[in-house]
Amino acid sequence: MNEVVYSNLQEKIIFALFLILLVWAPIPLGSNRDIGWTLLSTASTILLAWSAALLSVRRMTLTKSFFRLKLVYLMFIALVSLQIAQVVLIPIDIIKQYSPQHLGKLSLQDIYVGAEALSISVDRNQTIEYLIRFISYISVFLLTVLLVNGNSRLVWLLLAMSVSGVLQSIYGIGELIYNYAATSAFTILHGTFVNNNHFAAYLNMVVGSVLGLLLLATYSNRSGTVGFIRSFGTQQFSVTVYLILCIVALLLAQSRGAGIAFVVAFLSVFVLININDKGKEWFGRRMVGLALLLLFMIFLFGNKIIIDELKNVDTDMLTRMEIWEISLQIFKDFPLFGVGAGNFATVFPVYESRHMSVFVNHVHNDYIQVLVEQGISGFAIMAILILLCIGAAFRILRASSNVHVLVATSVGMFGVVSMLVHALVDFNFYIPSNAAYFFVFLGLSVANIDKVKKATRARTRTSQTAIDEQVLERPAFTLSEPQA
Repeated sequence: MNEVVYSNLQEKIIFALFLILLVWAPIPLGSNRDIGWTLLSTASTILLAWSAALLSVRRMTLTKSFFRLKLVYLMFIALVSLQIAQVVLIPIDIIKQYSPQHLGKLSLQDIYVGAEALSISVDRNQTIEYLIRFISYISVFLLTVLLVNGNSRLVWLLLAMSVSGVLQSIYGIGELIYNYAATSAFTILHGTFVNNNHFAAYLNMVVGSVLGLLLLATYSNRSGTVGFIRSFGTQQFSVTVYLILCIVALLLAQSRGAGIAFVVAFLSVFVLININDKGKEWFGRRMVGLALLLLFMIFLFGNKIIIDELKNVDTDMLTRMEIWEISLQIFKDFPLFGVGAGNFATVFPVYESRHMSVFVNHVHNDYIQVLVEQGISGFAIMAILILLCIGAAFRILRASSNVHVLVATSVGMFGVVSMLVHALVDFNFYIPSNAAYFFVFLGLSVANIDKVKKATRARTRTSQTAIDEQVLERPAFTLSEPQA
């Protein structure tokens, strides 16, 4: 990991508040109510502005990785620009020429009657709200890249998200036991979230953090020194307990999409790590061991739950596919810039004529919803942004043999892949806490991009054996910050 060159009290306070924000974000219904996402947006933006102020007076140090992500920042700017353009008023004659559907199909609901100038967004307030939330996600990404600049910072971040997940799991399991005692019937686990699928998606990412802690705990013990993890009592046994709690809660949430996403994420990270396994034999063996442990826990706690859930696939998928079909028709009518970020629920009733028995405010497929709301333009920019980060993470995993760098990048990729897979059948990117966590993991996956060239040059100067010995002999990280 990048080590802090100069760290002052204010920077440590910012990092501590950032961790508190991550622990708090899932608690108020996944921050999916006005007060929740407003506090999340305000706090993350203030922390980023505070960091920028410290940087301006050279009280914080930018890592080399920060300067290697210029294309990623460009994509963020492009997405924000698109969303701003969606709320800008445009003369109605231009709208008639380039997007006649705004005056045709949508005028049936008297949305635009008597207007002289229109915006691309059907409901500008919804798009502005979406824009505010998206800026907070950018803030979270930048804070991750800025602040997680050392081994101890990495562990604090993983520990904060793991503790958040453990608390949610304990609360959810306790609630389930209480309900069973009162009604003699088991309920679906959802923690403090409204929906069990969103709770499960959150737990998927948290499990990635716990797995990272477990790998670092194993490495700490292996090095023969007393490191941060052992000193805080979170040795292998304790972290394994964390993992069991989160896995049990994940299974009891009974989310098929989350289960599939978890398996795909784990296999993807395992394959990425082992494409070039020089110097990674120890890490690869630990991943295999974790896979066997996870399979045992799933067999022990969740085999009946999984079988029962698979029986309901057909009914649920038919409803989703019906929503997708209607949504794709909206996209065909507004292909370039969409109907406005956050506007799906406003436009869907205009197209839906089948009187569906369920209330539809999301597509249950984040990819289709982005196409509907931001068109092919927004979809392409978002795809490039994510692919740039995945490509950077892939290069880090291939180039580095440093255990801490491997853990940071693989944990980041685990969270990213699990959310991307789950997005095929749900709308977790529209749950503020889950979206914020996704951008934390996205930032973590690229936070060591500066190591790529450095590792390549090292291999040309010395033998691979020497590098392996240097990595294996590195002492475990400690809580104390490096001295200037």
